[in-house]
Amino acid sequence: MTAAQCRSRHLPSARRGDRGQWDHLPESPINSQSCQEVAVMSRAQAKWIGIATAVLLVIGPVGASPAQKVTKQSVLRSIEMAKRFLISRQKANGAWPSGLGGDYQVGVSSLALLALINAGMTVDDPPVAKGLRFLRSIKEPEPSRTYEVSLMIMALAAAKDDRRDQARISILAQKLEQSQVKRGANAGMWSYSVKPGLGGFGGDNSNTQFAVLGLRDAALAGVPVNRAVWERIRQHFLDCQNADGGWGYSRSHNQTPTGSMTVAGIASLVIADMMLADDSDVGPDGKPNCCAPEAPNEALERGIAWLERHFAVGHNPNGNAWGLYYLYGLERAGRLSGRRFFGKHDWYREGAQFLIQKQSRRTGEWRGAALEKDAVVSTSFALLFLSKGLAPVLINKLRYDAGQNEAPGAKPTRRAAWNLHPHDVRNLTELICGLPKWPKLMTWQVVDLDRVAEQGGVVDLMQSPILYLCGDQTLPFTDAHVRLLREYVNNGGFIFAVNGCHSSAFDESFRKLIQRMYPEGMAELRPLRPEHPI
Repeated sequence: MTAAQCRSRHLPSARRGDRGQWDHLPESPINSQSCQEVAVMSRAQAKWIGIATAVLLVIGPVGASPAQKVTKQSVLRSIEMAKRFLISRQKANGAWPSGLGGDYQVGVSSLALLALINAGMTVDDPPVAKGLRFLRSIKEPEPSRTYEVSLMIMALAAAKDDRRDQARISILAQKLEQSQVKRGANAGMWSYSVKPGLGGFGGDNSNTQFAVLGLRDAALAGVPVNRAVWERIRQHFLDCQNADGGWGYSRSHNQTPTGSMTVAGIASLVIADMMLADDSDVGPDGKPNCCAPEAPNEALERGIAWLERHFAVGHNPNGNAWGLYYLYGLERAGRLSGRRFFGKHDWYREGAQFLIQKQSRRTGEWRGAALEKDAVVSTSFALLFLSKGLAPVLINKLRYDAGQNEAPGAKPTRRAAWNLHPHDVRNLTELICGLPKWPKLMTWQVVDLDRVAEQGGVVDLMQSPILYLCGDQTLPFTDAHVRLLREYVNNGGFIFAVNGCHSSAFDESFRKLIQRMYPEGMAELRPLRPEHPI
């Protein structure tokens, strides 16, 4: 790859900083010991992230973002209150009490422990250490419920206690693999029990979602998971998606789609695609064919479109209960898909504002309806939403309309120019998460240039220090777009431009963009020396 630098003669050098959803986040409340939500990359993907014939960097000084209606400080206060509440409810043996029907103490304890770890606590903190001792005291054949097995994997994997729990995670993952429905109408699903012959009525999308999350975390912890398991998961969520794009509780297409099950479907499809990535597109020379036509993921886009039409934060869309469970899934669907917005809705800010308003000022807890009246469960769901969603945004991926001239009503035959490689920024972000001296949980998101120009302004771009711009066609930027990009650079933004497929049109267009941003020789592109720190 070659690199070039554009620096305005009137601008001082840039300094590096991490920005989150709100403003500078020098210390994220997220656990600095682990990168919880990561993609599994093939060797080729890890090696060839961001392949391009030219990489162009635009640098400027860092500026501050205006205050938002919901501030970082108010979110952090809410997180601390929730942590204190959960710690206050922990029993002497390290477990948490369960107000759910039946004995779900292992599952509830795993959920509460997972929430505390994601809110910044580590194995060195007494509540986490006590919780881990309780989970490690559980003897086979327990746990035997899908929810509990999955949550126990997630909690043990999140702790990352020097691989101490690797053998237990492997045993639990085997339970999930063995209890997945392998054939018939419910293939790819899980039901309530992992015991043979006790699978209930054949499976549901809620149990299945938790099994997907548990197996994902097991795989990321180094436990092998059979590829056929992921293939069945992916096929299941494709087969049971409703015609309107949503998902219901069961496999039946007649099931009313709900928000909680639709975010489960979105996240499960993204995770299955991550886990099924391989090196099949790598040629004999070891290079992947990055420019082969690839159709959009229609099922995923239809699911996101359903969520955009039915978006809410105060309740579970189309559902009678489980509003906080829905928010827990909404955060995951938004972060894994790279969406900051669903339709016109900024899901994190709206969700955070709702949760802060509903939190008990006296105890720090949340209580929902029906089974969410269990304050430990409800507070854990809310805390997971707030803490994971507050992770610093490392890279904004710029979405723009390249005018591909598809026939009206025709299905797209290729991905949009801005998204030629859907996993590029996600893979790059997750790779950086694993590097020394970098925060261990950062995220990325897609920003729509038209939306930013019309509504948010430069403050939306400034949520991240890096703006990723990819394409293989002429850039269709208006004068308003150009002014916005210039303001971003002048306030410290860093444009990372990738010529997607050796495109002379993109290369020429980007050079003209810099001239439009800085006319009359105010800035120039020039090659970087090999020893340059960039």
